[in-house]
Amino acid sequence: MNAQQELERVGILGATIAPGNSVTVIHQQNVSPAIFNRIQNLESANIEMKTRRLEQENKLASQASRIQSLESRLQNRQQQLESQAIEIKSLQTEIIDLTALEEAHTITIKRHDQSIKVQKEFIVKKVRPYIISFREDFKSQSIKTNDQERELDKKLALYQSILMENQERELNEKLALYEANLLQKVKKIILAELLGSET
Repeated sequence: MNAQQELERVGILGATIAPGNSVTVIHQQNVSPAIFNRIQNLESANIEMKTRRLEQENKLASQASRIQSLESRLQNRQQQLESQAIEIKSLQTEIIDLTALEEAHTITIKRHDQSIKVQKEFIVKKVRPYIISFREDFKSQSIKTNDQERELDKKLALYQSILMENQERELNEKLALYEANLLQKVKKIILAELLGSET
């Protein structure tokens, strides 16, 4: 027998017990102390249940808000990771291009070094023997005096020096231009990376 049946049995008019409703007791003098205490306990339990339910609803609302916040943070983090992945891929491509450019310039420098070597060998093998032969011809013909011979030696030495200096200067200018262009490109790439990391 439940509490409602007990109340009906003892003839309490207007007494109600239902979830969410207060208990109204009239004609208390017709109710035994045990039944009256039972009704009070039920009413207190009902109030406690309402309080706990409200607490649970507040917890659920707080958890729902927390879940929504975490989902938003997760979405933002995923977007950041996608953006970083794109940036990393772009940097990898730039590094590959820069490496290829550096290799190309290295090959060019090696070719210029080889060209310098060939030109020096040409001077040693072709120009110097011609100069020596030219000097010996003049000596053998006794066309000039010792002073004239020294002057010719100076001119020939000057010619040889100027020729080698011009060749070397021209090559150095080309190498300097290649190095300057390479350095400028490297600076631009580094600057772009620094600006990208700041943003």
